[in-house]
Amino acid sequence: MRVQGKRAIVTVLVLGVVLISCAIVAFRFLRTKQPNVIMLMLDTLRADHLGYFGYERATSPNIDAFARESLALKYVVATAPWTPTSVATMFTGMYASSHGMLPPRKRADAQRNEFSLRRDLITLPEILKAHGYATSAISTNPWISATFGFERGFDDFKNIIRARANKVTDEAILALNRLQKGATPFFLYTHYLDPHDTYDPPSPYRERFSGPLKAVNVDPTMIEKLGLYDGEIAFLDHELGRLFEYLKQKGLYDDTVIIVLADHGEQFLEHGATHHGKMLHNEEVHVPMFFKIPQPAREVDYTVSLADFLPTLLDVLKIERPKSIQGISLLDDENSRARQGVFSEISSISIYKAFTRFDGKKIIFDYGAIDGTAVAPATIQVFDAWKDRNEATPLHDEALERSLIKDYQALYDIAVPKTKSSAVAAQPAPKVSDETLDQLKSMGYLQ
Repeated sequence: MRVQGKRAIVTVLVLGVVLISCAIVAFRFLRTKQPNVIMLMLDTLRADHLGYFGYERATSPNIDAFARESLALKYVVATAPWTPTSVATMFTGMYASSHGMLPPRKRADAQRNEFSLRRDLITLPEILKAHGYATSAISTNPWISATFGFERGFDDFKNIIRARANKVTDEAILALNRLQKGATPFFLYTHYLDPHDTYDPPSPYRERFSGPLKAVNVDPTMIEKLGLYDGEIAFLDHELGRLFEYLKQKGLYDDTVIIVLADHGEQFLEHGATHHGKMLHNEEVHVPMFFKIPQPAREVDYTVSLADFLPTLLDVLKIERPKSIQGISLLDDENSRARQGVFSEISSISIYKAFTRFDGKKIIFDYGAIDGTAVAPATIQVFDAWKDRNEATPLHDEALERSLIKDYQALYDIAVPKTKSSAVAAQPAPKVSDETLDQLKSMGYLQ
């Protein structure tokens, strides 16, 4: 009996040591586990229609509050003014001509699908998956789909094309409930489509904003549409607030890296056009980007690029970045301030390219209609983009123009490859369905 008793005591002691060891290991794992990441991509949200940027209408109380507790980038320039190109930049950290996701406007060209996201480029979800993350995506935009290569690296990719913000938040909560049960950190990408046209917010947001704006000279024919656009933003903001509240209730908010950003803005005849994907003025390329990270909140007040999103996130997560990345980490303030400027472009109906210097001085090149022969810009305009937010008054300063052209050319030589990657032509492209083409046309992407 004494022997059995001693054995029992030894067994208990051994089990105790094992349990304590397991607890220590588990504690260390929890202490060293990578943070969860949630990326909230807000399609067609121009920066100057948010309260954080001084907008006179109360469109965005939840986004504004989020921005104030984040690394807030005051002057973010999109690499292109439409979704497939900008999201490809977010996923690769590259300028548009370098990653090559510059889709056509004609239905026949889109059907051939020669413009999917290149297979030789490693993307954000692939990087995080390789570092042990469970990855999930919810997309409302037909461009951001498996058809065009954006599903790579995601364990779960859900398309809910043209769904409203409340449906996206519902799906995000379902995904988070599932992801929380896993033992690994997770990355959730959510693509909110509000306030993309058509502008159709539900009540009471539809009726919330009407009449002219006090501080902005708006084309009279656009007043009603602007009210609906702002209603879409307010509805989206409400749904983001609901998601933030859920994260707080579940104890996820404080320890999760959350990024709120947009792919492009929207034009309401400020420069003679409507919608987006046409020009490179502020209303189409000045976008919000806020990082909630384990650092004190601060505001960055110089020009940065959407290409900087990926290297900044990888820096936050202490993950080595691919050599292909052309953006820079915004955690390195000294390096960020030293950069001369950033590059934007659009090859849609016409070809425009632009360079925005660190201080907001900006030059836009118009290469004319797409015909494959354009080699020099037809017109050049220079603006002080951050002081003249509407870019209504071109500057006439030859010395400044020469300086901007020099800086632009230095960056252009990096941003635009002289030869196409052989991987672009070699990659297999899935057939684009008639349904997808119809969806793209209904959203104004195809002629």
